[in-house]
Amino acid sequence: MKKKGKPIAQIKLASRTIFSLKPTKIKPSKKIYSRKGKNDLSGILSYLVFHFQFTLNLISLIL
Repeated sequence: MKKKGKPIAQIKLASRTIFSLKPTKIKPSKKIYSRKGKNDLSGILSYLVFHFQFTLNLISLIL
């Protein structure tokens, strides 16, 4: 068995052993990808709405 050490050293040793293990393969859910089409513009539209709202707030602060 391993000898007892300081708690910090034990935490470092445990994190090394955890991250050295091979990750398990997780298949992504098909539902996540089926919701979005190839031409999904929701990200661009939300950015434009946010930018427009920010600009209006900035103008109202100046006036």
